[in-house]
Amino acid sequence: MRAKGNEGEELAANTLKQKGFSVLERNVRFSVGEIDIIAQKGTSLYFFEVKFRGQHALAGAIEVITHHQMKRIRRAASLYLMKYEKKKGEIPMAFLGVVAIDGQGNVEIIEDAFE
Repeated sequence: MRAKGNEGEELAANTLKQKGFSVLERNVRFSVGEIDIIAQKGTSLYFFEVKFRGQHALAGAIEVITHHQMKRIRRAASLYLMKYEKKKGEIPMAFLGVVAIDGQGNVEIIEDAFE
């Protein structure tokens, strides 16, 4: 299953690059959770959760993210932003997003999924 996840994350990262994002980091772990992909577009940072779904199941990718998972992603993003602020001296606009991939390799990017 992890191999499928790695494959999905690679496809997600490549698609984000094609859409004008710069992928800064992948699989960033904190004690409170993990962020699959951290990307930048313009002056904004994006924290993406990658969801690989079965055949033709792009719709519903957000629905499978539990409240607990959202909370962990938010906490991890907050820690990353604190680290970023110390390094850069500012906090950028930040968004929590989802990259959904179906069994056919179709990709949907939802840039502000949790708001």
